[in-house]
Amino acid sequence: MSPKELTDQLASRTGIDTASVEKVLNALAAAAREGAAEGFLLPGLGRLQIIPGKVRKGINPFTGEETTLHAPAEVEFTLDPQAKQAMLDAWDPTQASDDSVTEPLPRVRLRPDLEDSILADAGVDASQNTNCQLGGTPDWIQQPEVPTCCSREMVFYGQLDSIGGPFMLLDVGMIYVFYCEQCYSTRSVLQFH
Repeated sequence: MSPKELTDQLASRTGIDTASVEKVLNALAAAAREGAAEGFLLPGLGRLQIIPGKVRKGINPFTGEETTLHAPAEVEFTLDPQAKQAMLDAWDPTQASDDSVTEPLPRVRLRPDLEDSILADAGVDASQNTNCQLGGTPDWIQQPEVPTCCSREMVFYGQLDSIGGPFMLLDVGMIYVFYCEQCYSTRSVLQFH
C-alpha cells in the first residue's frame, strides 16, 4: 500500500480530510523517531525500540593489536500478539506473491588494491588471488547451507575467503553472506576445512 493509499483509506475510515490525516501520520512518525530510544508503543500494533549494538573485543588483522568493535545500533519492532494473530487470521496464502529471484546476482571478484600502502605495511601480498566475491554462486567448501528467511531461500550476496590468504578465518575457511529479499535481513554461514 502506498502512502497515498494509506492516507485515503484512513480518511475514508475516520471521516477526516486527507490533509489532516497526513498531518497526523507525520506527527506519529516524528513521535516514533523521537521516542524510539526509550521505546515507542503504537497501541494495537506493537513497540518500536532502538537496541544498542554489542561491543566486543577483536584483533585488527593488519596490526595484530586488540581493538574494540562496536556493532551499530538496531531498530527493533515487536509486534503486538493480538495484532499478529489478527493478521495471521486474515492472511490468504493464495494471494501471496512469489517474487523470489531466479537468477543470482552478477559475479564480481574481489582483490586487494596493489597500491594500498596499509596492506603493504601489514605484509599482505595484494597480488595473491582469493575467492572473495560479490554475487554469483557460492564456492562451497562443504555441503551447501543456504539459509531460509520468510519461508524462502535467501539470496547469496558474497563470500570472504581466507584459503591461502594472509589471514585465516578459524580453521582456514570462508564466510558466505546471504540476504532476504522480503525483509532485507542478512545471515552469514561459516565453513572451514
